Amino acid sequence: MEQMMEILEDVRKHPCIYLGQKSVVLLYAFISGYAVCQRRTTGMASNASSGFEKFVKTKRKNIKILK
Repeated sequence: MEQMMEILEDVRKHPCIYLGQKSVVLLYAFISGYAVCQRRTTGMASNASSGFEKFVKTKRKNIKILK
């Protein structure tokens, strides 16, 4: 998990390098990809995205769309 925190810190500092642009959706895709890679290389499921999807859904509900 420490390695993931280091990667996320790098993403925070340089989001366009890792994600292409600042986006929660792209960040989720990045974290999900990391989890898949961990599972395939180590045979163990990563908890990298645990709770993140719920966080994003909560945040999206709180954002008011202007019409």
